Amino acid sequence: MNKQVAEMNYLYNASVVEKEFSTERLLQCLKEEHMYPIEGMIKQYERYEHMIKESESIEEVFFILSGCIIASKGKMRTPYLYGSQDIIGLENLTMESQSSYSFEVISDKVKVMKYKKEDVIKKLFNTQEGYLYHYVYMQDRFKQIGGQPLLYYPKDMVRG
Repeated sequence: MNKQVAEMNYLYNASVVEKEFSTERLLQCLKEEHMYPIEGMIKQYERYEHMIKESESIEEVFFILSGCIIASKGKMRTPYLYGSQDIIGLENLTMESQSSYSFEVISDKVKVMKYKKEDVIKKLFNTQEGYLYHYVYMQDRFKQIGGQPLLYYPKDMVRG
């Protein structure tokens, strides 16, 4: 019985879940072809280009590989910069949901891996642990809103 309790504690320990179901692991999961293979596409955006506009239907999920993006609502910009290893478009799992924000490139270029949102949702729902990827992703979004400093600089924007 103690072994079973220890295994359950390991499986559902918050730090283990955050590590095992991170953004990097989600991208690896999507690239895996042995279960429900889906195809992603690398795309590059230029400075000032909008990846998604406010109120636009979100039909793709973007994994930022390099560069920096800022979100805005109307004329107000958010204090968070999206950079390498961040995801855009996974907040709402319903199809044809509309974006609450516009996402604009603010670095010289942004390189993303993009997938059809429908494919990402199907893959997540067809894997036993798929919901944990979304859970960790949403926890990260909530931390951005409430528990982070006013301005967060992604790793690829820090010069040193």
